[in-house]
Amino acid sequence: TGDSLVGGLVGDNSAAMPGSDSGTILNSHAGASVEAYGLVGGLVGANGDKRQLFGPTRIFSGGTITNSSASGTVAVTVSPSVTGERAGGLVGQMYLGNITRSSASGTVDAPDATHVGGLVGYADGTESNNRRVRTIRESYATGDVTGNESVGGLVGTTRNETIVHSYAVGNVTGDTAVGGLVGNHTGTNANVTEAYAAGTVSGGTDVGGLIGTTQASPTVESAYWDTET
Repeated sequence: TGDSLVGGLVGDNSAAMPGSDSGTILNSHAGASVEAYGLVGGLVGANGDKRQLFGPTRIFSGGTITNSSASGTVAVTVSPSVTGERAGGLVGQMYLGNITRSSASGTVDAPDATHVGGLVGYADGTESNNRRVRTIRESYATGDVTGNESVGGLVGTTRNETIVHSYAVGNVTGDTAVGGLVGNHTGTNANVTEAYAAGTVSGGTDVGGLIGTTQASPTVESAYWDTET
């Protein structure tokens, strides 16, 4: 439990300086329940960050998470002075990181928060020189997800991030931009390929069995959702 940057294993797995490498998380598991105002994940609170450094805003890259999982409940605490955002069953926030063969099975309970996902709350793969493809690959989430805006069974918001060979089967509930797989899929380099969702999806506006809403012409191919749930 804490204010932000709270994870079942690691709070902040961001590089020490822009352009440098971050830590690798391999063959790890967390089963603890975690709670914070935001930037909270079942395994890692923030796998990468974006903040000011001597004036301009810079990206501090996240690391690679492989063969890892989380099973505890993730909750965002209501606070009158803090807007809750970026909560995920495995990772709350990810900038320029990768997730491979990893999963989350815990419930994500963040009814007043934005960017809420069964696996990752917010995933941003935007890089100025496009040197590497940032991916969520061969990963899945099975827990139910509740959020307010940009809520997804796998990822709440993807921005120029690739999701491939992944799925979500938990029930998803939110108000705006609610999807069985991704709530808000945005960016010309954003891509969902060979993925599916099979949970019940409930919301107010921009609600989809696979994706709630898209922006800036992202790509979706060979992706499916269960029309009977």
